Amino acid sequence: MKKNYTQTQISLPTARNNAVRLLNRIDVHESDVLLDRVSGEAILWFRQKNGKEIEIRCKSQRNPSSNLAAVLIWLKSRVINVEREIENLDNAFSGYLRLTGASDPRYASANNTVNSFSFEEKGALKAFQLSESVTAPEIDAQYKLLVKTWHPDRAMVDEDKIKMSAKVAEINAAYTLLKKNPMFGVK
Repeated sequence: MKKNYTQTQISLPTARNNAVRLLNRIDVHESDVLLDRVSGEAILWFRQKNGKEIEIRCKSQRNPSSNLAAVLIWLKSRVINVEREIENLDNAFSGYLRLTGASDPRYASANNTVNSFSFEEKGALKAFQLSESVTAPEIDAQYKLLVKTWHPDRAMVDEDKIKMSAKVAEINAAYTLLKKNPMFGVK
Protein backbone atom coordinates (compact mmCIF):
# COMPACT_ATOMS: atom_id res chain seq x y z
CA MET A 1 0.00 0.00 0.00
CA LYS A 2 1.43 3.34 -1.06
CA LYS A 3 1.74 5.84 1.74
CA ASN A 4 0.66 9.38 0.98
CA TYR A 5 2.67 12.30 2.37
CA THR A 6 0.86 15.08 0.47
CA GLN A 7 -0.08 16.83 3.71
CA THR A 8 3.57 17.05 4.74
CA GLN A 9 5.29 20.20 3.51
CA ILE A 10 9.06 20.50 3.77
CA SER A 11 11.55 22.81 2.08
CA LEU A 12 14.79 21.66 0.46
CA PRO A 13 17.05 23.43 3.01
CA THR A 14 15.06 21.89 5.86
CA ALA A 15 15.29 18.47 4.22
CA ARG A 16 19.07 18.84 3.84
CA ASN A 17 19.45 19.85 7.49
CA ASN A 18 17.29 16.95 8.68
CA ALA A 19 19.20 14.44 6.52
CA VAL A 20 22.56 15.70 7.80
CA ARG A 21 21.34 15.52 11.40
CA LEU A 22 20.02 11.97 10.94
CA LEU A 23 23.11 10.72 9.10
CA ASN A 24 25.45 12.26 11.68
CA ARG A 25 23.77 10.03 14.28
CA ILE A 26 25.17 6.98 12.45
CA ASP A 27 28.53 8.61 11.67
CA VAL A 28 27.90 9.46 8.00
CA HIS A 29 29.17 12.93 7.16
CA GLU A 30 29.04 13.28 3.34
CA SER A 31 25.53 13.67 1.95
CA ASP A 32 23.24 15.72 -0.23
CA VAL A 33 19.51 16.06 -0.82
CA LEU A 34 18.36 17.05 -4.29
CA LEU A 35 15.05 17.93 -5.81
CA ASP A 36 14.32 17.71 -9.52
CA ARG A 37 11.77 20.49 -9.99
CA VAL A 38 10.72 19.15 -13.39
CA SER A 39 9.83 15.58 -12.35
CA GLY A 40 9.31 16.32 -8.64
CA GLU A 41 11.71 13.51 -7.74
CA ALA A 42 13.51 13.76 -4.41
CA ILE A 43 16.98 12.20 -4.18
CA LEU A 44 18.98 11.51 -1.04
CA TRP A 45 22.63 10.66 -1.67
CA PHE A 46 25.34 9.84 0.87
CA ARG A 47 28.67 8.06 1.17
CA GLN A 48 29.33 5.61 3.98
CA LYS A 49 32.71 5.37 5.75
CA ASN A 50 33.54 2.27 3.70
CA GLY A 51 33.17 4.31 0.50
CA LYS A 52 29.84 2.84 -0.61
CA GLU A 53 27.53 5.42 -2.12
CA ILE A 54 23.84 5.15 -1.30
CA GLU A 55 20.99 6.75 -3.21
CA ILE A 56 17.31 6.84 -2.31
CA ARG A 57 14.80 8.27 -4.80
CA CYS A 58 11.11 9.08 -4.53
CA LYS A 59 8.72 10.51 -7.08
CA SER A 60 5.58 8.61 -6.13
CA GLN A 61 3.96 11.40 -4.11
CA ARG A 62 1.78 14.18 -5.50
CA ASN A 63 4.25 17.01 -5.10
CA PRO A 64 8.00 17.54 -4.66
CA SER A 65 7.73 18.56 -1.03
CA SER A 66 5.92 15.34 -0.20
CA ASN A 67 8.61 13.34 -2.01
CA LEU A 68 11.22 15.00 0.22
CA ALA A 69 9.17 14.09 3.29
CA ALA A 70 8.84 10.46 2.15
CA VAL A 71 12.61 10.14 1.67
CA LEU A 72 13.30 11.61 5.11
CA ILE A 73 10.74 9.40 6.82
CA TRP A 74 12.35 6.36 5.19
CA LEU A 75 15.83 7.54 6.25
CA LYS A 76 14.71 8.13 9.83
CA SER A 77 13.36 4.57 10.11
CA ARG A 78 16.67 3.14 8.83
CA VAL A 79 18.75 5.29 11.17
CA ILE A 80 16.64 4.17 14.13
CA ASN A 81 17.10 0.52 13.09
CA VAL A 82 20.88 1.00 12.96
CA GLU A 83 20.92 2.78 16.35
CA ARG A 84 18.85 0.04 17.96
CA GLU A 85 21.11 -2.58 16.36
CA ILE A 86 18.17 -4.16 14.53
CA GLU A 87 20.22 -3.77 11.35
CA ASN A 88 23.88 -3.04 10.81
CA LEU A 89 24.84 -0.12 8.60
CA ASP A 90 25.66 -2.27 5.57
CA ASN A 91 22.38 -4.21 5.71
CA ALA A 92 20.24 -1.14 6.34
CA PHE A 93 21.21 0.42 3.02
CA SER A 94 22.38 -2.56 0.95
CA GLY A 95 19.47 -2.38 -1.49
CA TYR A 96 20.24 1.22 -2.36
CA LEU A 97 23.84 1.10 -3.55
CA ARG A 98 24.55 3.33 -6.53
CA LEU A 99 25.47 1.43 -9.63
CA THR A 100 29.13 1.48 -10.62
CA GLY A 101 29.71 4.06 -13.32
CA ALA A 102 26.38 5.78 -12.69
CA SER A 103 26.25 9.53 -12.96
CA ASP A 104 26.62 11.60 -9.84
CA PRO A 105 23.08 12.42 -8.63
CA ARG A 106 24.24 15.82 -7.45
CA TYR A 107 24.68 16.79 -11.09
CA ALA A 108 21.99 14.65 -12.72
CA SER A 109 19.66 16.16 -15.27
CA ALA A 110 16.50 14.80 -16.88
CA ASN A 111 18.60 13.15 -19.62
CA ASN A 112 21.34 11.92 -17.30
CA THR A 113 19.71 9.90 -14.56
CA VAL A 114 21.12 7.17 -12.37
CA ASN A 115 19.74 3.73 -13.13
CA SER A 116 17.85 2.68 -10.04
CA PHE A 117 14.43 1.48 -9.08
CA SER A 118 11.77 3.98 -8.14
CA PHE A 119 9.56 3.20 -5.17
CA GLU A 120 6.82 2.15 -7.62
CA GLU A 121 9.18 -0.24 -9.43
CA LYS A 122 10.31 -1.74 -6.14
CA GLY A 123 6.64 -2.38 -5.36
CA ALA A 124 6.22 -4.04 -8.75
CA LEU A 125 9.23 -6.26 -8.09
CA LYS A 126 7.76 -7.16 -4.70
CA ALA A 127 4.43 -8.04 -6.36
CA PHE A 128 6.39 -10.30 -8.72
CA GLN A 129 8.30 -11.74 -5.72
CA LEU A 130 11.62 -10.79 -7.33
CA SER A 131 14.77 -9.14 -5.97
CA GLU A 132 16.39 -5.98 -7.31
CA SER A 133 19.16 -8.01 -8.96
CA VAL A 134 16.67 -9.48 -11.42
CA THR A 135 17.22 -9.73 -15.18
CA ALA A 136 14.76 -9.01 -17.99
CA PRO A 137 14.28 -12.72 -18.88
CA GLU A 138 13.50 -13.48 -15.22
CA ILE A 139 10.86 -10.75 -15.18
CA ASP A 140 9.32 -12.08 -18.40
CA ALA A 141 9.27 -15.64 -17.03
CA GLN A 142 7.72 -14.56 -13.72
CA TYR A 143 5.13 -12.45 -15.55
CA LYS A 144 4.08 -15.43 -17.70
CA LEU A 145 3.90 -17.70 -14.65
CA LEU A 146 1.80 -15.25 -12.63
CA VAL A 147 -0.61 -14.54 -15.49
CA LYS A 148 -1.01 -18.26 -16.11
CA THR A 149 -1.58 -18.91 -12.40
CA TRP A 150 -4.10 -16.10 -11.92
CA HIS A 151 -5.86 -16.18 -15.30
CA PRO A 152 -9.66 -15.81 -14.78
CA ASP A 153 -10.42 -18.69 -17.16
CA ARG A 154 -9.02 -21.06 -14.53
CA ALA A 155 -11.75 -20.07 -12.04
CA MET A 156 -14.82 -22.24 -11.58
CA VAL A 157 -16.98 -19.65 -9.78
CA ASP A 158 -17.88 -16.16 -11.01
CA GLU A 159 -16.73 -14.58 -7.74
CA ASP A 160 -13.29 -16.13 -8.21
CA LYS A 161 -13.18 -14.88 -11.80
CA ILE A 162 -13.69 -11.32 -10.58
CA LYS A 163 -10.92 -11.65 -7.98
CA MET A 164 -8.58 -13.27 -10.47
CA SER A 165 -9.31 -10.59 -13.08
CA ALA A 166 -8.32 -7.93 -10.55
CA LYS A 167 -5.12 -9.84 -9.73
CA VAL A 168 -4.20 -10.13 -13.43
CA ALA A 169 -4.83 -6.39 -13.82
CA GLU A 170 -2.35 -5.76 -10.96
CA ILE A 171 0.20 -8.08 -12.56
CA ASN A 172 -0.19 -6.36 -15.94
CA ALA A 173 0.21 -2.91 -14.36
CA ALA A 174 3.37 -4.02 -12.54
CA TYR A 175 4.79 -5.56 -15.72
CA THR A 176 4.05 -2.42 -17.74
CA LEU A 177 5.83 -0.32 -15.11
CA LEU A 178 8.89 -2.59 -15.08
CA LYS A 179 9.10 -2.64 -18.87
CA LYS A 180 9.59 1.14 -18.83
CA ASN A 181 12.81 0.89 -16.78
CA PRO A 182 15.70 1.45 -19.22
CA MET A 183 17.86 -0.89 -17.16
CA PHE A 184 16.02 -3.91 -18.52
CA GLY A 185 15.77 -2.95 -22.15
CA VAL A 186 12.38 -4.68 -22.16
CA LYS A 187 10.21 -3.36 -24.98
